[in-house]
Amino acid sequence: MVCGLEYLHDHGVIHRDLKPLNILRDANGHIKIADFGLSAVNVFKGERTRGIVGTRGYIAPEVMEGELYNHLVDSFSLGVILFMMSVGDQPYYGQGSMQDYYWSLREDVPVFMPGMCPHAISFIEGDTKKEADDPSPTSQGPTEERRLQLNVMAKDHQKLYGLTIPKSSY
Repeated sequence: MVCGLEYLHDHGVIHRDLKPLNILRDANGHIKIADFGLSAVNVFKGERTRGIVGTRGYIAPEVMEGELYNHLVDSFSLGVILFMMSVGDQPYYGQGSMQDYYWSLREDVPVFMPGMCPHAISFIEGDTKKEADDPSPTSQGPTEERRLQLNVMAKDHQKLYGLTIPKSSY
């Protein structure tokens, strides 16, 4: 998923609806990101867009607030997915109304399973954690430093498995 997001973001695409239903696996076990119907295009690094789109439970706080945002909103959704894979539940209440989800983003703190690997917790928190000194929703989510960490992880994965990401035909 990290490699796929890296590719999209390098090509000015913000998915904005990353969730388990939009992640497919091919016959070789490779992950494919699907359903680009809500994507923002031609939004390159340093640029921002706005629009409240996505699926409740995976929407980043800055999107819910109606603020300008960048490609990092996809990293928030990735953190939610990783949390769900690790814990078996969503970090924020996403089953009720949009208002319930909004308040959960503002008030709730994700709870990890006892005995869970500290490295896994640290990794997931990098995408979904609220900053201790600024609990507002806009402070939540990944920073550009976190984005660089994901970039390094994608490059390591490519090197490890000998993967190459094809150049876009655009």
